[in-house]
Amino acid sequence: MSQSSQQNPEEINPQNPDVEDFQDADNEIPVVPPVVPPPATVLAWIDNEDLNGECFISGEVGEVESMQGNRTVGFVEGLPYATTPGTMVAYTAQQTATFLVLNVKMIAHHYREVPSVRHMQTAYLRFLGVRAGLISPSFATADHHVRYNEAVMLRGANIGRATGNIGDAAVAAIGFTRQARTVFRENFANIVCCVAYMFRVRGHHFLPEMDGKYKALWKKCLKENDTVGLDWNYVAHDALHAIMPDVLDGFWEDCKNTGRIAGALIKRFDSAPAGVAAVRAVYAGAQDLQMAVPGIRDRFKQHFDDLDALIEKMRIERWAGSINRRYYAAGAIDFDEQKFGAIASVVYHALNAFASNSMLLKSNALIRVANNAPITGGIVSRSIATAAADPALVKTMLNITGQ
Repeated sequence: MSQSSQQNPEEINPQNPDVEDFQDADNEIPVVPPVVPPPATVLAWIDNEDLNGECFISGEVGEVESMQGNRTVGFVEGLPYATTPGTMVAYTAQQTATFLVLNVKMIAHHYREVPSVRHMQTAYLRFLGVRAGLISPSFATADHHVRYNEAVMLRGANIGRATGNIGDAAVAAIGFTRQARTVFRENFANIVCCVAYMFRVRGHHFLPEMDGKYKALWKKCLKENDTVGLDWNYVAHDALHAIMPDVLDGFWEDCKNTGRIAGALIKRFDSAPAGVAAVRAVYAGAQDLQMAVPGIRDRFKQHFDDLDALIEKMRIERWAGSINRRYYAAGAIDFDEQKFGAIASVVYHALNAFASNSMLLKSNALIRVANNAPITGGIVSRSIATAAADPALVKTMLNITGQ
């Protein structure tokens, strides 16, 4: 038998009765059928999302990747950019003007609007991101665990389509005063780290319900206003979305270590990422509970040990269990849901009984998990609530020694 006949038959002809066998009967050499050129209308219909878009979206996927025109940062030949994240990039006045005009026109073109101050503000934040080495068309997607780089190099006809008549960009520039640009520049690190924090704890750069949270956080950064002068949806999406997630988090960490951001953002660096808030809430509650009721750990030793192990994994691996963990090559968190639900229920009811002033009782994550407790946790929880009014019975049930 010839070498070709020893191949896996599926490599030549899948076992499908609807597929014709393109094989020569004499020498068994596969004959390649002619390529049929696709209709131009279908070819034009296929876009980048069809070729590279996300598949198998689950309920906890976090932020889905997609290329959107309002987030795309444009470059042309001659504009500098970093080759390593975090490396400062020097721009001349001419290069800065070129970058700003290009991106103002791209943003305005996307929204089908006349260039405005908002577009120039957005472009200026993009420029600061490029200058800080956070946005660059040279960053390889595979190195940063993403499908797309939203910083793109424009060439040929694309430049003309993006810019159109560039003269009216001057109107946008006039309205964005030196004083306003200074506010953006001096607050740039805080602005970026606000976005980094929201992406970590909420799982998205921006959703409509996050607007109030952004404003409250900005106030906590000791700012007089609740925005920097540009609405947060434009900051998080149009201006800074092109910063890849791991680069965004790395910038936040560097700013924290060097003290370049507000204290409110420094102390929030270790906040629980979206997807593991319940684990952190239950753990914090368990610590409060052990202080209030020392004997509780003896009754649920394995539960507490498992919880300690989860927290240790999260301490070592910053993004473990996050709904966006794929952007950081981080792992999932495995836990026994029955044990976890049981201890959550016990923690919640015991805090109600013995530490009713605990702020954790307001944690939606803790309440949600406690409500899903298996029967074992539910029975113990109800027992705790019932026995709370009888100190002698509480001591007996929870092995509390002493007076």
